[in-house]
Amino acid sequence: MTTTVLLALSFAFSGPEASAPEAAAPEGETTSTDAPAMAGDEGSDAPAEDAAAAEAGAASQAEAPSETDALPVVRLEQESERPDEGHPAAGEDVGPGPLRNSTKINTVSTRGGGQVGGKGWGFDFNGYLNAPMRLGINKHPDTNQTTLHAPLVPDDQFLSWQHTSHMRRSWSELYFSYGNDIVRGTAVIEAFNFTDVNWNQADAQLGIGQAYVSIAPRFRRVPVRFRARVGAFDNRYGMSGRYDLGEYETYIFGRTRAMGETMTLDIPIDKWTINLEHGFGVNRPDPSIHNTSRFSVLNHAHAGVDWNETVELNFHYLAAYAMEENRRGDLDTNLELGDRRGRMQVFGPELRINAKRAGFWYLGYSNVDMTNGRTIGSTIEVIHAQGGGNFTLGIVDNYLEGPQQQSNGDGAVHSVGFQTEQSFKKILKGDKFWGAGWDVRLTAYGMFNLIDSPDPDVDGTYKLKFGADLFYSALPWLGAALRLDRVQPHSDLPEQSFSVLSPRLVFRSSWLTREQFFIQYTRYFYAQRECTDPSDFYFCTQQAVTPVPPDGWGAPSLDDNRGGPLNLPDYDVITIGANIWW
Repeated sequence: MTTTVLLALSFAFSGPEASAPEAAAPEGETTSTDAPAMAGDEGSDAPAEDAAAAEAGAASQAEAPSETDALPVVRLEQESERPDEGHPAAGEDVGPGPLRNSTKINTVSTRGGGQVGGKGWGFDFNGYLNAPMRLGINKHPDTNQTTLHAPLVPDDQFLSWQHTSHMRRSWSELYFSYGNDIVRGTAVIEAFNFTDVNWNQADAQLGIGQAYVSIAPRFRRVPVRFRARVGAFDNRYGMSGRYDLGEYETYIFGRTRAMGETMTLDIPIDKWTINLEHGFGVNRPDPSIHNTSRFSVLNHAHAGVDWNETVELNFHYLAAYAMEENRRGDLDTNLELGDRRGRMQVFGPELRINAKRAGFWYLGYSNVDMTNGRTIGSTIEVIHAQGGGNFTLGIVDNYLEGPQQQSNGDGAVHSVGFQTEQSFKKILKGDKFWGAGWDVRLTAYGMFNLIDSPDPDVDGTYKLKFGADLFYSALPWLGAALRLDRVQPHSDLPEQSFSVLSPRLVFRSSWLTREQFFIQYTRYFYAQRECTDPSDFYFCTQQAVTPVPPDGWGAPSLDDNRGGPLNLPDYDVITIGANIWW
């Protein structure tokens, strides 16, 4: 089992692996909103050698379990297969179609065949859900009476650099898999804004977001491990957390979104493991005439080395290209073909260290370089941005342009991501402590982004945010925590900065478990809550570049829908929520 993050996504579809309790995510912490597809089998560091290993290891590995796990806990009886006249198992007295003489319920898929060989075929199901009730409290701008609404805050848009983990929104993802320990097919259903308690927002019900087939053949004479996936899926690189994508819930190098293939090769040599990976795919953007992004092609390669499941050094390279012609309905058909061609490249190294008593450490540097970046779709999601110019959610609007929009989609962003996770009891007792007992945990994190752009309003400026989460695990069913973040979106405009403080209580069923219930109060501190001169809009706290519709702070009114409330950002927010992964 390797710890290389660049491979951690290869088998997110398999069931949880039993290992030591150290691998359990810290009490009071949630896995990210993409939990089942995150680092797991390659990201686990604890030895499997304790009486409590089974329970805690399952807690740590559910996000991306190993391909060698004991396969499905739930077994299906042999299905009624569709005979094929050319298949040896086809019935002699029936033609193609469901078996007419079977007493079982016949289910006929679009494609099928006769009986198959081998054992161990079965069904597996895992996933993640987060369900927070969020209540913003404010004063009416005219009457000064108390108002209640969906929170009006600057940090709750996932695809905005200002995002923090204080205001996570609802999210669910369900992974359905069928296969054995060599081959497996997986479909993923994803959604947010749950319809029984909200209106039915079609864009929030994402449906089957991923569907792919994976294979991991076994080699009898060599220890090399090979894995491949083909279909629609994501790979994730540059996750700063020990088991997930980190406290800022973003990727230093990128989450790929493409229909294509990825092949991974692990070569163990004594205590070392060399990891190689390559992928290729395509992405089709939203065809709206207001979306400048185009059909994009993705190519990415990764190499890393792991020593004794303790230290890993990885190098990443991802590139996306747009080379599409003009299309019917384009708002500007006068652009030359060269103006439609775009390029986006992301590259850099990362270091991950599991220092046992000294905790977990992550450090990564990435360079995002763009030419005509507005033409690149959501092929690469990186540092809180989706592609280059996917509407206003991409790198161009989040980093490269100021109010005058003078970048032409060109420029670069240099980013450094950092995170460390420490346990007081682990420091004292080392490997003797597996998490089943009281503890004090500290997670510290930060991100720095330096901008190189033709736009003079942002060229040479930097963005900086950092924070810490202190968690006291007091009883098997109770924990208390305090989170503090400082966010500085523009180095030349200190008026845009703000801080967030959130104390919370956490309830769970045991020391090591998969779920948590929490009550949280959040207080915002703004350097300049309101712009004194309406014409100087940039000299105060900013809304997200693309506010979350329809009621996020600053959300516009579109398509006959009401927008966000007309008010300044909230000082106070109350959250009651629960989440679980399996």
